[in-house]
Amino acid sequence: MKILIIYSNHETYLSPHYHHGIAYVIASLKRAGHRTDLLVYDCPVQRETFISDVKSYAPDLVGFSVATNQYKYARRYSEWIKTDAGLPLMVGGVHATLAPHRVMEHPAWDYLIVGEA
Repeated sequence: MKILIIYSNHETYLSPHYHHGIAYVIASLKRAGHRTDLLVYDCPVQRETFISDVKSYAPDLVGFSVATNQYKYARRYSEWIKTDAGLPLMVGGVHATLAPHRVMEHPAWDYLIVGEA
């Protein structure tokens, strides 16, 4: 399976950083035989650019890792993916772990990971 991970670094860190949690997830997926790619956005992106980026990877599944202050962007991006690409979506990270029932109220999410992925 080809899995695209999206991390929107908006309103989080002032400079590029290494995200250990995402690195662990990608390493585990690769070890299990999956192909993975990572898209990182440091500022909000336009819909056309975002959808073009996602489609260029041709993923079977798209996953988001989100903290609470990033969740509004992940929601917006997930809606765009569902509407324009129709791909299955997974969400994890701190916000999904702390408020799983609230996160799953959003209709775009197909899967949610609580705790360490």
